[in-house]
Amino acid sequence: MFSLFKKKPPIYGEVKGQSFKLHRKRTILDSILDEGIEVPYSCQVGSCQKCLAKVTDGKCSSLVDLEAYLSPELQSKGYILSCQAVPESDLKLSFVNEVDQDVQFESALIETVETLSDNVSRITLKTALEAQVGQSLMVNIPALGQGRYYSVAGVDEGRISIDVAVKEQGICSPWLTDASNVNQTVELGQPEGKFGHSFPDTNRCVAIAGGSALGVVLGIAEKWMKSGKISNVHLIHAVRYKAHSYDLSRLNHLKDTYPGFDFQIALSRENYEQGGFVPVRAPELLQNMFRLETAEKLTGTEHFLMCGSEPLINSCVELLKGYLVRASSIEAESFGNNTIDIR
Repeated sequence: MFSLFKKKPPIYGEVKGQSFKLHRKRTILDSILDEGIEVPYSCQVGSCQKCLAKVTDGKCSSLVDLEAYLSPELQSKGYILSCQAVPESDLKLSFVNEVDQDVQFESALIETVETLSDNVSRITLKTALEAQVGQSLMVNIPALGQGRYYSVAGVDEGRISIDVAVKEQGICSPWLTDASNVNQTVELGQPEGKFGHSFPDTNRCVAIAGGSALGVVLGIAEKWMKSGKISNVHLIHAVRYKAHSYDLSRLNHLKDTYPGFDFQIALSRENYEQGGFVPVRAPELLQNMFRLETAEKLTGTEHFLMCGSEPLINSCVELLKGYLVRASSIEAESFGNNTIDIR
C-alpha cells in the first residue's frame, strides 16, 4: 500500500558550530536543550529575553507578538526569542553573547575580587552602567569570547557587584573569581528584570536565598527595611556546608539594627547547630513555619521572596502552593536555567 502522507524530512539547527535536530512542533530552545548545548536562558516565557538569538540563516515563526518584546531594530536584524519560536526550515543561530555588535554593552573594569566562602566570591565592577539590586545582566568576557548572566547583588556610585559561585566545569566563573584578573576589562549588557523592585503589600517578608543568591536577596530585604515599609523579615540562607555560608557580619549587623530582622542558615549536608546554623533543609524550615503559626496567618500576611537553584525554589514554591498562598504573595527567581511557575 502507498501512504497518502509523506513524512516530512528532518530539519537541523546550528549553534556554536554544533549541529542538532530541530523538532517542528517544539520551540527552538527546547530542541537546543535536548541536545545538551549550553545557551543563555531563564524564564522560558519570553519576559527575561535571556534566550535572545539572531537567525543568520533559515526561517522560523514566533509564537508571540514580538512587538511586545523586541524593538523594531532588533527584529529587522533577525532576532528572535528562541523560547517562543518554532522552526520552519534548517536554521543557523547566534545567541546574544556571540553577537554583541547588535546589543549594547558597557565597558567595566574588575575592581576587586573578594572571597566570601569556599565557593563564592564577590566581584566589584567599576562602570557607568546604572542597575538595581535584583536585576540580571550579561557579563561578556572578551578574553574568553564567552559570557553569561549574573544577578546584581549590590550597587554603589559607579560600581556594580555580583556574587559568583565557582563551577568546577565552568568557563566564566573561574575566570571572574581569579584575583589575577583584577583591572581586566569586561562588558556588561543592559540590566533586565524587576525582581524585588516593588514593595510588597504587607510589612512582613520571608526571604529564602540559595548559595550565591544571598547577596541579591539580602540587598533587596535591606532596601525594603531601610524604607520603613517592611518591618519584619525572616531570612533563610540555604547552603550545603557551614564553609559555604558568608556575609555573617552583615547578617548580624542587620539583626542588631532592625528588631524585626532574623535569619537562619540551613545546612543540608552538615550537622551543626549554633549561631543561626541549623542542620535542616530550607523547605523543611519553611514547612515548620506553617506548623508553628497558623497556615491562615502566614498565607494572609507574608510576602515570600526567593532566589536560588531550580530544585530549591521549585520545592519551596510547591510547598507554598500546597498551603494556598496567593501567587501575588510569591516573588521567585532562579539563577541558572529554570522556569519558576507560581501560578
